Amino acid sequence: MKQFLCAAQIAQIHDGVLRGQSLNQITAILQKPKSSVYYQFRKIKGMTLKPMLIDDSNQELVGELMGLFAGDGSFYKSKDYKYNIRLHFCVRDEKYIALLQRDVLSRIFSKLPFKLYQENRLSLSYNSKEMYRFVREYLEWDQKDGKTYTVRLRK
Repeated sequence: MKQFLCAAQIAQIHDGVLRGQSLNQITAILQKPKSSVYYQFRKIKGMTLKPMLIDDSNQELVGELMGLFAGDGSFYKSKDYKYNIRLHFCVRDEKYIALLQRDVLSRIFSKLPFKLYQENRLSLSYNSKEMYRFVREYLEWDQKDGKTYTVRLRK
């Protein structure tokens, strides 16, 4: 059942956003479904995702990341142009992955990846067009019928 918001409730959302209240706080105050409040919240505040900032000043770290991606990485672009970049590991490598996140990924990117567990695999996943462009700046790969045959450094 669809819940509509009256003008007074929309004004309350607007005031809450200006006071710095979160979506969850406003939803609790109004006692309305989050999806109904979010529609108005987003119109007022805009998207709340921070853009990914990339620091490529340390070329040694960039080289390590490109080597990891060339060896154990994958890329997928959906039909609605969502870019997914993943690095794949064995679950037993969790200590190495923690070091990789701390020493490489957190220094290059402003965001940490999502961790996806699948059977005995652990994938670090980013959803970012900026990261896709970053990887394409350093690597190129040849594809035929959707399968990658060669990955090499551009520089």
